[in-house]
Amino acid sequence: MRLRKTKSRSKKEILKEDPFCIYCGERSTTVDHMPPKKMFIRKWRLSGMEFGSCFRCNEGAAAADAVASFLARMGIHGGSEAIDDLINTMKAKAPAVLKEIVQSISGSQAIFGRANEYLYQPLRYGRLDGSAVRAHMSVFGARFGMALFRQLVRRPLCRDGVVYARWNLNCGILEEFLNGLPLAGTLEQGKHDASDQFEYQYNTDRKYIAASFARFQRGLYIFSIAADKPEYIEAIKRYPVIETDSNMPSARTAVRLQPSELCSRIDRMLADQASARAI
Repeated sequence: MRLRKTKSRSKKEILKEDPFCIYCGERSTTVDHMPPKKMFIRKWRLSGMEFGSCFRCNEGAAAADAVASFLARMGIHGGSEAIDDLINTMKAKAPAVLKEIVQSISGSQAIFGRANEYLYQPLRYGRLDGSAVRAHMSVFGARFGMALFRQLVRRPLCRDGVVYARWNLNCGILEEFLNGLPLAGTLEQGKHDASDQFEYQYNTDRKYIAASFARFQRGLYIFSIAADKPEYIEAIKRYPVIETDSNMPSARTAVRLQPSELCSRIDRMLADQASARAI
């Protein structure tokens, strides 16, 4: 079962439906695309999951979007110019992340493995769980969980609610999540869908809680759960924030926060970026 197909909407229509930012509650002035356009090959993104957002939550998270898009698209085909564009964005807006990625990969040993369905080539594995990567993925993961709550429950997450998002790199589908997530979603428009680049399994009561396991391209996987009913909130607060497994290429890292805390996370991320550029 999939969600209904989506028709294109104008900015005016989107802001009319979401007059207040779905993340922080301030007045909406921009349209946020989740996942972002840069996540898709040649930026060809179908309509759907477009929400009203304030400038701060949208443009302030541009670096986090670029980092998530780069991690999702590592190792796939679809135009080196797009990857170069993401790298240039990270050079300008997230230099500390780029430094962590280079250090992690350059210090690893190359092995011969499958790059995709048809090609074998030397591959390098690194643990991309440094502080800069975590900061940016915390912002992206939280925003994705809140956006999906808005998509499935048809209203923004209350400010006293909570969102939890856990991301993995190149991990494949985890059965522990899929068993309780029987429904499927993606972006769909007309005869087209984006399931080859973005899809998610989900479950929701359509009132207070929404959970999903999403795949972005072939490199990034995010489990998210958001709720604003007290008993659900207490359960989510028991979810672990960091799990480290030496057998995994990357630690399982997560974020848990309330909508009211997202802006401070974005501000902290931007401050750290400014400090990294000044060094």
